[in-house]
Amino acid sequence: MDDDVARLRVEYAAGPLAAHTLGSDPMAVFVAWFALARAAATARSGPEANAMTAATVAADGTPSARMVLLKDVDERAAAFTWYTNLASRKANELATNDRAALCWWWPGEVPRQVRAVGRVTPVDRATSAAYFASRPIEARIGAAVSHQSRAVAHRSELDDRTAAINPARVELPDDWGGLRLVADELEFWQGRTGRLHDRITFLRLDDAGEPYAASAVASAGGAAAVRAAATEVTDPAGTRWWRVRLEP
Repeated sequence: MDDDVARLRVEYAAGPLAAHTLGSDPMAVFVAWFALARAAATARSGPEANAMTAATVAADGTPSARMVLLKDVDERAAAFTWYTNLASRKANELATNDRAALCWWWPGEVPRQVRAVGRVTPVDRATSAAYFASRPIEARIGAAVSHQSRAVAHRSELDDRTAAINPARVELPDDWGGLRLVADELEFWQGRTGRLHDRITFLRLDDAGEPYAASAVASAGGAAAVRAAATEVTDPAGTRWWRVRLEP
């Protein structure tokens, strides 16, 4: 490969991101950043602001990641929903290990990334049906004919299934619906000059005041180090979080 790849570099010139300016409500920060990303995407015909990477882990420990589209945000629960085939690789992996990670990348004038880690549960069928009915007919047909992640010999098989569908009678497939991640960890990243980026993480606390995200605490230097650097905050829903800066 051309060694010019090694020289690809964009310098970020965003201003500082102080932890205290994010306040006590991580979801309010997400909503504000998401609104700016949507506006920028609309103004510039840029990438979809609701596009996000969803990462899951198989039973044997093999990770996999793919792009999906955010379709609902529950601010009070700190939860994010997307829709997919429930017999797909991602859904099968979540049936074995219900923990997953989401990541949004918004390059914009102020380059930002948001990460969410937590547990995933299925969305109830009534909610999935209501969303399915709101989709364009082409998207409903696509969901009905595709056995996502399955091997297929020829594209013509999909085309034949599509041709056999009656567009007036496309109902929610049994194996299609929503997945909802409730975040135990929310990280807000903002690019800075010299790659000394700002990273502010919120870690959800249990009733005993301990973080659910044990792996995040361990990778950040252990509970004692995180506790010493953290500020405990409470969001409007009454959820307690540690807000802590991480080195880039």
